[in-house]
Amino acid sequence: MNARKEARELAGRLSKRMREMTDKLHAENRTFNASEQVHWDQINDDYNAAIRIAESHERSQPGSEGLPGRDDVDHGKGKHNRAGKRSRRAELETRAVNGWVRRQHGKRISKSHGEAARELGIDLRHNELELSLYRTTNAGGYADFRDMVVDQFPRVEKRAMSVMKLAQGAALVPEGFMRNFEVALLAYGQMRDACDIWRTAEGNPIPWPVTNDTVNTGSLISENTTVSEVDVTVGQILFNAYKFTSNMVKVPVELMEDSAFDLSEELANLLAIRLARILNTKYTVGSGAAEPMGIVTACVNNSATTSALSATALSADDTIALWHSVDPLYRTGGAYMCHDTILKNLRQLKDGMGRYIWSNGLDKGRPDTLNDCPVYINQAMDSTVSSGKNTLLFGQLKKYKIREVATMRLRRLVERFADADQEGYVSFMRADGNLLDAGTHPVKVLTH
Repeated sequence: MNARKEARELAGRLSKRMREMTDKLHAENRTFNASEQVHWDQINDDYNAAIRIAESHERSQPGSEGLPGRDDVDHGKGKHNRAGKRSRRAELETRAVNGWVRRQHGKRISKSHGEAARELGIDLRHNELELSLYRTTNAGGYADFRDMVVDQFPRVEKRAMSVMKLAQGAALVPEGFMRNFEVALLAYGQMRDACDIWRTAEGNPIPWPVTNDTVNTGSLISENTTVSEVDVTVGQILFNAYKFTSNMVKVPVELMEDSAFDLSEELANLLAIRLARILNTKYTVGSGAAEPMGIVTACVNNSATTSALSATALSADDTIALWHSVDPLYRTGGAYMCHDTILKNLRQLKDGMGRYIWSNGLDKGRPDTLNDCPVYINQAMDSTVSSGKNTLLFGQLKKYKIREVATMRLRRLVERFADADQEGYVSFMRADGNLLDAGTHPVKVLTH
């Protein structure tokens, strides 16, 4: 039995056990005692771990690369060709970045380091690398990168608002480094997974037009009648490019001296996770004043709120009321978002028909759902149920737009950590985010 199947079957057994325990709770009309709560929490954690293992194995299957449905056109040849090109380029990029780091510290670089850097056009003597978040001008560039991201995170949608014409040398930065960086960002913050990301070549402010024409309708007229003129009121939301940094990342010299160690992947993970924490927080609860407008803040500011039945409890009726508070147009493709602790509470709730509102997707081959809608975990949202807390979002989450400037800078800090035999690295990137809401409220939040 393979690991994926074992993990799926284990998750199924754990899910069944969770339901049995909660059914007993409802039958006896009481809450868990302390020991029962600890036991249920452990099963819930084990279920989550089993699902992560199963999904990890599914993403690593040989057939998971390339564009979906391509096999019926070229019998999989395109997929394998792309994988081959991607593998060779990733190897070159890894060697080049490792060579750049070693050269920065006066360490000896191998012939393969130099050859990889020359082929990619990277000058190992420069103490700064400008990294492209996307590349559209070279074959095997952004298209292959997007394929890989979508394979691993099916709900992610990437859009480039403008075609990027890179200056000489800018198109030759290590794309493999950025793949690792992007995957780490996606794995940490589900705002990037649930919402819509678009990238621009420059960082100038960009207005996004919005309109609310819901009060207007067409009309029935007689023959030879002049039609009435009804203007459309158009507003705009301005997207800026606020500057974010990972702060310093310290790397021991021993790691740089280990030729078998993939330093580029490690740096990408370290830098991405630090940036992901601040970006996910600002995309969720940012104030909009000299920083992104968070999706929760935007809902509160636009009065797109639904009051919970209780200030200290979360009920199945609350989730239904939130669902119905959103216009039917936005319910199709809508999704929930909440903190993991809130999701744990939701897994114990039943509707008025005695059915659990949370459903695992094991038998249906899809992610778990809440009221048959996808649910995203966002650790930047409120984790407790009390007065004034915003515990649950629902609606068209892709109406939240994340704007990123398409380059990230990686700098080496030369002397700061020399006494500890470490070297520092820091990255910078620019981004903004806001919810496109002209009064139709595509997303609403449950407030206690």
